[in-house]
Amino acid sequence: MPFSSLNDPADLARAYASLEKVWNRVKDTVAECDHAKERERIAYMVAAFAPLALDEDDLTQNVLFHLDRDVAAWPKSLAATRHGISLTSEHR
Repeated sequence: MPFSSLNDPADLARAYASLEKVWNRVKDTVAECDHAKERERIAYMVAAFAPLALDEDDLTQNVLFHLDRDVAAWPKSLAATRHGISLTSEHR
């Protein structure tokens, strides 16, 4: 359970709201077969950043920043595959 470490009801509510915001922003970039796995990964990120966040928007932005950073660090072909794009020689 990603949010099991959150005890404060306000932190828990903020985490769930942030998870939904982040997921709604990125779900169309994730292959459908990876939805459950990626949503769970994001939930763990939200839980990790929740104690450090000033508010729900700050939490959401921190998670989105780290997701973008993770994707930027991948090799181009892997990042494209991750987002359901097939790179042919014309796209490289």
